[in-house]
Formats: sequence, C-alpha cells, structure tokens
Amino acid sequence: MRMNSRCGTNAGAMSGRVWPVAAVLLGLCAGVASADQPVTLPYTSADIGGIRWMVDQGGNIQMQGNLPVWAQAAMLTVDGNQRTGGPDQPVGQIDAKTGELVIDAVKYGQCTAQRRILFPKDNSFVRVVDMFKNPTNQAITITPALRSTVNYGVRSSSTVTDPRHPENTLAVTAMTQVNRVAVEVFGGAGARVFPSVASMNGNQNVIQASIKLTIPAGGARAWMHLLETTASEDQGHQDVLNYKAAAMTKDLPPAVRRAIVNFPGGANYGADYDLPREPSFDVIELRTGGKMRGTLKETAFKLATFFGSVDLPANQVIGLLNVGEFKPRQLVVMQDGQVFGGTLGKTAIDMELSSGQTVSVPLSQLARIGCRTRADEPDDQPDDQTGNKPFILMRQGDRINIEMPTAAIEVMTRYGMLKVDPAAVKCVDFQSDQTEFHLVELTDGSRIGGLVTSPDLELTLSGGIAGKAVKVPTNALVNLSLVTKSDDDAQSQSASLNMLNQDQLMGTLSGQLKLDTAFDTLAVDGGQIRKISHASEGSPDVTVTMWDDSEVGGQLESPSIACKLKSGLTIDVPLAMLQDYTNSSPKPSDTMVQKVKDTVAKLGSDDFKIRDAAQETLLGMGPIIAGELQELRPTQPPEAQQRIDTILRAFAAQKKPVAVDGGVAPAGDRTRVILPLQRQFELMPQQLDLDDMQYPLDGAN
Repeated sequence: MRMNSRCGTNAGAMSGRVWPVAAVLLGLCAGVASADQPVTLPYTSADIGGIRWMVDQGGNIQMQGNLPVWAQAAMLTVDGNQRTGGPDQPVGQIDAKTGELVIDAVKYGQCTAQRRILFPKDNSFVRVVDMFKNPTNQAITITPALRSTVNYGVRSSSTVTDPRHPENTLAVTAMTQVNRVAVEVFGGAGARVFPSVASMNGNQNVIQASIKLTIPAGGARAWMHLLETTASEDQGHQDVLNYKAAAMTKDLPPAVRRAIVNFPGGANYGADYDLPREPSFDVIELRTGGKMRGTLKETAFKLATFFGSVDLPANQVIGLLNVGEFKPRQLVVMQDGQVFGGTLGKTAIDMELSSGQTVSVPLSQLARIGCRTRADEPDDQPDDQTGNKPFILMRQGDRINIEMPTAAIEVMTRYGMLKVDPAAVKCVDFQSDQTEFHLVELTDGSRIGGLVTSPDLELTLSGGIAGKAVKVPTNALVNLSLVTKSDDDAQSQSASLNMLNQDQLMGTLSGQLKLDTAFDTLAVDGGQIRKISHASEGSPDVTVTMWDDSEVGGQLESPSIACKLKSGLTIDVPLAMLQDYTNSSPKPSDTMVQKVKDTVAKLGSDDFKIRDAAQETLLGMGPIIAGELQELRPTQPPEAQQRIDTILRAFAAQKKPVAVDGGVAPAGDRTRVILPLQRQFELMPQQLDLDDMQYPLDGAN
C-alpha cells in the first residue's frame, strides 16, 4: 500500500447529467425544522422525479421508483457479524442542522455503530457515514464490511483508483443491463487508511468492501462512503476523481468529520473521546456500568505527567478517562482539545449528589467522568484536534499543544540525511501502519519514509502551560503534527516522483540531465520534462517526454537526479528507485518563454488591434504556456491581466493540445512522436533519417 496521510435533478441524472458533490451539498434536504425530528423506520426520502430512497429497520438502503439501480445497499457487518444489541426496532431523527437521517446507535460486538445518511434534495447521490465508538477502557480493532447489490444484471464493471497510487481502490462502477451505472465510493485520494475493495467477478451484481479500524479507549472512528448512478462508467470515474473531501464533509458535526479515516482531513489518530456529558449535571460512570450525577467538588486536577506535575483548572476540564486494568492511568480531557495523561494526586473524586450528600468515588471504581456542558462552550470544536495549533499525540493517549519547533528535524532516509524545516512539515507519523519506518509528510504533499535520528525532541509546550520546555522521547510518540492546513488543490496539480519504496516526492527536476540515445547524447533541462518512466520493470532504459510532448528513449548518464520539492528541500534521488515522474506543467523552452514574454508585452499596446492579435496568438500557443502566463500576470497593466485571465479560463476549458516552438499542433488523435520534433533538431548536429520519424496524423508540423 502507498503511504497516504488522509449529479443534478433526477431528470438530469436519468439523462446522464451529474453535478459535482461540492455543488449539491449546498442544498441539503429542504424543509428541515429548527429541532431534530424523530422518525420511525422504515423511512422513505422525498419523491423527486420518480426516485425515492428507502431505509429499512436494519439501516440498509433501497432505491425505489424509475429504474432503481440499487437493489439493497450499505448492508453493514462488523467482524463478519450482524448487530448484537440495541433496540429491536431502531429509530432515528432528522438532524436539524445537516438534514441527515441519524439512526440510533446499535451494538456490534465490542463497539457501537451510529449511521448517518444524507439524501440531497436532488437525489443525485447518497452519503453514508458509519460512526464506530469504543465504550471500553482498552483499544479495540474491528473490521467493518459493507455489501451492496444492484438490479437488472451487470454488463461490465471496473474500479477507480487513486491517480497517484493506483494500488489503492477508491470506488467501483458497474454498468447494468438498463444502461445505468451504479457507483459506490469507499475512500478518497490522499487518505491514510484505505479499505479493501473486492472485484466484481464476471456479471455478478454484488459490491463488497471492508476496512480495518483500531479505536482507542473511549474513542471513535468513522467510515464514509457514497452511492450514486451515472449514465456511463467514464462519467462515474470522473465524478469520483472530482470529489473534494472538504466539500463533502463541511456540513457534518466536527466530531464526526474528525473521526473519518478513509478521506483526507479526518483525525485518523484519535477523534474526540466519548465522554458522558449532560447539560445539567456532572456525570461519573463506574466500571460496573452505573452512573452518578451531581456536582464535582474539585477545583483543579493535580496530575503527575511525564514532564512534571501540573494543575489543570476544573473549569477548563470537560472529562476524564481511567484507562488500563492493572495499573490505571488517567487521561484528563481539556476544553481546547488537549489531553493530559498521568496519575492524579488524589485517589478519589469528590461529588455532591443532587440529594446534597457528598461522596468520594475511588479511582479504582471509576471508568469515565463527563463534566456538564457550559454556556460559554462553542457549539463546534475546531476541525483539527487542537484548533490549528501544533501538537503531539503520544502512545498512551496524551494530546498536547506545542510551539512550532525552531530546530530542523533530522531524518535518515534512502536519499541520505535530510534536515527538514519544521515549517515545511505537516506531520511525522511515528507509528505508521503503512511503513516500517517513520513517515514524514510535508506541507507540499510529499511523503518520505525514514527514521527521525534524535532519541528525544526538545519541544516547548503552549496553551495553559505555555513556555515549559520538555524533552519527549521519540519512541513515546504516535504523531507530531505541525502544520494542520495544506493546499490540496495545489498538491493535485504538482509535479511528483513516485518511488519504488512507496515514497512520493512533490517537486520538479532541476539541473541538466544527459540522456544517451541511439543517435546522440541529449542535454535536457530537468524543468522542461513532462514525464519519465522506465521502459520495463528493472530496466535502466527510460522514456523521457518533454514539455511539447516530444518523446525519446535512452539511458540517463547520472545514477541520480536532483528534485527540488515545493517545500524547499532539494533531494538527490537514485534513478534505480524511481518508478515514474510526471509534471503537468513543465517549463517551456527558452525560445518559447521569450516568445510568450514578447507577446504578453503587446497586451498593453495602445492599439486594440495589436492587443487582440496578441491575445489570439497566446491562445494559439495552448495550455502549455499557462504557467508562464501566471508568472507574468502580476506585473502587467489591468487590461492585460484581464486578458490573461480570459486566456487561462479558455485553457482550463479545452483539451490540452501539443505546443511547439512555431505555434500549436491542433488537438486531435496523434501517434506517439518517437523522435524529437523541430525544437530538438536544433540540438542535434547530425543528419537524421526523416523516413524513420513518426508525425502527427492531423498534419501538425
């Protein structure tokens, strides 16, 4: 597995028109009242264009009405078993904020599962979020599985994979005999946890997937997936790749959003702890299962931690967990999302019951404490665990805010020792389930396996105990999170190197490469390379595709190539470890760059005819010059900027043609250009046999 962090009205759907999820999420379920509305199961969504969705008493989903492609979907089991507890007839409610149908939690073995189902008002898709909670005092590992069946028989099926990591399956599409495609999405590109998706054999009509989840004591994990129908498998593939996790989950409660593990942006390392909080009372939950309600008498919780003794004000504490069987340890959960672990100075907790009697509850009898909700608490906690602040997560459950480190983080990798600026680090996963080493994820999207060499990290705590310097053993850490925000759109457009050891480097090649071909040695500017791939697995031969789609094969003279990451690091990459390199926006040749600059200068001419002609010339050069236009835009006069914006929008809307120094080759079907074209003739002094060259079929020069 790769190391990954992280449709319209019904009439439109029946005709094949499918709107992006990001758009339809803005119109969630019309008619939602200001308070949650109780509903009984089975529940049927509104009839829109002849399509309805029905949820039965088991939480399974059926499509009804015109051409119901889905027979029964999202049938859930955990560890191969149906639910083992809960009401005989589960009930639900319509969430007043999100419009979701929320089905009461039922028991599956050691965990409970709550299902949230969203039916957007255009019936374009269905979103299902299964929230699994661990009510025990020990971490548990479960394997939920989903099973769906389609109607009418399946003519063909295919899977949608992560474009950067094709070994990770995101979705399944199945074309039925009625020319409608069932699409079920199980994960998102860039997530750290991917489900296992079974292939549909032949024309069978069953879609199945499972996911392995480890849930900490008192914690939660969520698995989100989507159902939709499209007119073609290609449309289904495109929809899946266009999904944006942030748009799909923006309406969810933060605690649920943070718990999602199979799309980027979820907590992945420990969503909010499940605490028994109530609006009117503090609650003590006993290990025997009983509950006591009243008012805690503690004014502060004195806790002995790994970095010394701290006093945690009771008015900032929202709960406490007593973890461990033989030698219990207390986790004190703060209102700002921090969790401090250690041993309380007291052996009992005092509570005044509603009767007025004060009792002392021994810690040995206590499971959890939930402090009453406070009027000054925000309705929603921050999207990340600690409110966009750097933090550490420790193996024993501590989650502590820190100041941004100032010293470089030294990581031994296959590329040598890297000294990484902490400001360029999104997180370091010290306990990755996807590599035997530490996994360093940079803000530019790079993921590098290696070993943090220092046995301790010197950190400064922030928050209520700001300024305290501590040494944290690296072997006690699960995760070091430094920069919680990253530009997902920028990452999706970046150049990248995929390595055989599962690393991914987001950056461009730099310097000049020398390529020995059958006819000469070519000097190639690394920034002008669009793609490098090996001719065959294990072969030293490579195929290099240039910025203008010229393609040539040979062997690189140097055993390594330099890659400059967007985060600022320059890494010397062994060629033998390279799986492939792609750059969607390579730098054009110097000749082309100068031509673009000269033409852009004419956009500011006093003569509108010259301005119009310059705009048409730039449009004719094709999307390959988009990067240069973006760089030149800030220094241009207002009208020239407007014209550049118009050109860039036109490039975004059209298929990418092949640009050459003399203009642009019209878009169309092309044969592969085996030898370089006009630009590379200038590099080759010897006479080539033109009869051996293959040219575009559509007449491009």
